[in-house]
Amino acid sequence: MCKKRGFTVAELLIVVAIIGVLVSVSIPVFTDHIKKARLATNQANARAAYAAAMAWYMENYNTDEQTYKDVGTYDVATGKFIPGYEGITQPSPYENEIDINIANWSVDSPIRNKNSKKCMGDKVFKKWDVNWNGSFDGTINSFTPYD
Repeated sequence: MCKKRGFTVAELLIVVAIIGVLVSVSIPVFTDHIKKARLATNQANARAAYAAAMAWYMENYNTDEQTYKDVGTYDVATGKFIPGYEGITQPSPYENEIDINIANWSVDSPIRNKNSKKCMGDKVFKKWDVNWNGSFDGTINSFTPYD
């Protein structure tokens, strides 16, 4: 006697439905992990920008050139800090809105202003502007990330 073997359509549909539920549950979890990884990368890059800016400051704090006393840009790709306005990627009116305490950043921290839709977990930023305080005493007021 020949007995047919295999799965019925109902069994296959149940397996497909279970796989669909598992995928729909895992996608938000996976997305959260990607955002956390981007945030951690941005925090590390901001710390590197801070370190590069402070190293430059220690070498040049007694300079009289005003162009170096306001801001500079840290390029993640090269690892170099370029002092002065010529290093600025693009002007931003919101540069003081980002929290200077890097440890307080979250994936939902806005990068430009409080109404911005771009957040720290959305992408990895390639350049960072480091803004000094007006008296140029080694205090950094803010960071501004750029694409």
